[in-house]
Amino acid sequence: MSKMLVAPIEALTDPRLSDPERRVLLSLYSWKGKKSDDVFPSLGEIAKRANITDTTRISKITKNLAEKGWLTKKKRGFTGCNTYTLASPSNLDS
Repeated sequence: MSKMLVAPIEALTDPRLSDPERRVLLSLYSWKGKKSDDVFPSLGEIAKRANITDTTRISKITKNLAEKGWLTKKKRGFTGCNTYTLASPSNLDS
């Protein structure tokens, strides 16, 4: 049984997103549940799902996505893992 990805169409059509940014964003949406916009995969899990071999790029890419309004990023506890809260940028055309 395959899983379904539910993400806003703007995640595919936002011209400001590079291909790696789009893959990371869509991979983050793949962890999103029905009741919360928060996801907390590791950098390695994101890299694997986004098909990016260099995990150090993931942190920079998520920072760029936050600057573009697609998510907020917060450190969680002592683990150093991040919580990503997915959002839709308010400056996108409908």
